[in-house]
Amino acid sequence: MGNCPHLSQFNCRSNKSQVSRKFIEASGEELEHICERNFADKDILAIYIGGIQFGQTHVIIALGVDSEGFKHILGLQEGSSENSKVVIDLLNSLVDRGVKNDRLRLFIIDGNKALRCGIDSVYGSENPVQRCRVHKIRNVLSYLPEDTRSQVESTMKAAYQLSAKEGIIE
Repeated sequence: MGNCPHLSQFNCRSNKSQVSRKFIEASGEELEHICERNFADKDILAIYIGGIQFGQTHVIIALGVDSEGFKHILGLQEGSSENSKVVIDLLNSLVDRGVKNDRLRLFIIDGNKALRCGIDSVYGSENPVQRCRVHKIRNVLSYLPEDTRSQVESTMKAAYQLSAKEGIIE
């Protein structure tokens, strides 16, 4: 079944509960592999950090972009992105696995203060941090009446396409 070694366990005679158990086991093994990988051999230049919610479970995800433009899932941490301790734990695990804090990197976040606190604590406050434009647009639109959102979204996206000099209103 393709190149995934975990899928070879399944066959046409497996019942649903067997498949479910094997899938859960294989998924856990793959998640463990993802969370233990070492990145010392990668030149990670930018790190996106954000939270996502699966039902009642909050997870923080760190995604890195290396010098060749490849994306890497750097790590996952259960917990809210609004909890700086959880963020710090995730970032410390990245340092332990080769994404060292001995150089500057660009961090892209949703504007959450706990994320910024974690970055400053683990990687230092000198690192450039950019607010994710998608999150900024979503945040602004959430405060507007429904009938104005489309126009404001288009205007914001157009503004992001301007050079810094063109974007200045005098």
